[in-house]
Amino acid sequence: MKKIFYTCVMLLAALAVNAQCSELFISEYVEGSNNNKALELYNPTGAPIDLSAYRLVRWSNGTTDLTQLTNEILPLTGTIASKDVFVIVINTTDVGTDTVPFADLAVKADVQLCTSCDPNSGSIRTMCFNGDDAISLQKNNNGTWVNVDIFALIGERPTNGTGGTSPVAGWTNIPPYSSRDVNGTIPSNVYFLYYWTVNQTLVRKPAVVNGVITNPGIAYTGAWNPATQWDSLPENTFTELGAHVCDCNTIGVNENNQNLTATVYPNPATNVVNVRMSEDIKGISVFNVSGQLVMTIAPEKGVKVTKFDTHGLNSGLYLVRIETAKGAAIKKVTIN
Repeated sequence: MKKIFYTCVMLLAALAVNAQCSELFISEYVEGSNNNKALELYNPTGAPIDLSAYRLVRWSNGTTDLTQLTNEILPLTGTIASKDVFVIVINTTDVGTDTVPFADLAVKADVQLCTSCDPNSGSIRTMCFNGDDAISLQKNNNGTWVNVDIFALIGERPTNGTGGTSPVAGWTNIPPYSSRDVNGTIPSNVYFLYYWTVNQTLVRKPAVVNGVITNPGIAYTGAWNPATQWDSLPENTFTELGAHVCDCNTIGVNENNQNLTATVYPNPATNVVNVRMSEDIKGISVFNVSGQLVMTIAPEKGVKVTKFDTHGLNSGLYLVRIETAKGAAIKKVTIN
C-alpha cells in the first residue's frame, strides 16, 4: 500500500532554497519497548533523493572502528520525494523474545527490516540500537563514505550509576550529558533518571535544517546534549512518524520568533485546540499540509489565551501560526 506523507508547508510566499536545507538528515528516533525501534529520514531539498547513495551505521557500544561493524551497516534503497520522509522499523521475531512492533508503528514504515537482534544471528543489526549507541547517516562521495548526519556521540558509550552497561544507560540533557564528568568519574545516581535516548521518542526540532556532520568528539563535559536539536516524547510514541515539520523552504528566520513562548493543547486534539502565548495574540492562522490557509481566528484584544473549534477540519497534521506584536510563533498540531 502506498503511503501519503505530510510535507513541510508553505506559510508565506516561496523563498529561495537555503543552502542549509540541501541534504538528507535524521528527523526522528524511536527507542521503544522491546524491539519497537524506528528511524525517520527527512528530505529538506526541492528535489527527490535517491537513497542508493546512502547508508545507516550503528556505532555499537562506543566503537569507532567500522571494520568491527560489518553487520551494523544498513545500505538504503528507494527514493524520498522533496519535503517527504522515509521510515524504517524493525519487523522481527527476536531469538527468545518473540517481540514485534506495535501495529501503529509498523503501518507507518516504508521499510520493515526483517532481522534478528541476536549478535550471533548474522543479521544486519543497525536498527537494534538501545540507547547507548550512536548512529550516523552516511553518503557515498566519489567512493568515500562521509557522515551527513550524526545522532549522539560516536566513540562514547554511556554507563549507568554503578559504572556498568547493564542496565543500559543513555545520553541525557543534564551536564555532563553522558556517564562521565571531567575527571572520568561517575555522577550521582539521580543523574540517571533523565535518560533521553533510552525508552524515548526524539523528534528533530523544526529549526534544525541540516544534519550534524562533525562528531562532537570524546569530551567528558558538554559533548552532546540531545535537547539542543531534539524534542523528547514518552516511550512508544509513534504519532509523529510519517510527518516532519521544519523551517526549510517554509518560513523565514524572522517569521518564527524563537523568543516567543507558545503552547497548543491538547495535542492530538479532537474538538478544540487551546492556544496559550507569552504575548498578546493578534491573530491565528491554521494551514493544512498542502500550504492552504484553512482557518483564521481573531481573538479579543489583550488576550494571551484563546481557543478554536476543530469540527470543520479533516483529521491530519496542521501548522498553527500565532501572531503577536513581537512576531509570530509556529506550532504543529494533529487533529483526530
